[in-house]
Amino acid sequence: MIIDNNFFKDTHLIFKQVSKKFILPNIGKLNKSDVSDKSDSSKVTKFDLLVEDELVKYFNKCNFNN
Repeated sequence: MIIDNNFFKDTHLIFKQVSKKFILPNIGKLNKSDVSDKSDSSKVTKFDLLVEDELVKYFNKCNFNN
């Protein structure tokens, strides 16, 4: 994969979209029921999981693999 200006512009756009869709509308709206434990005993919110899912889909589409 070639990382060029288009890649950076697309990545910037996806971060803006994810922020507008999941982060900004939910600031200050976290309930105790929205928090869970991950397998490594760290805490995660349902919004973290949604953001992570969107970013993983985007980077997989760009041929980055985890």
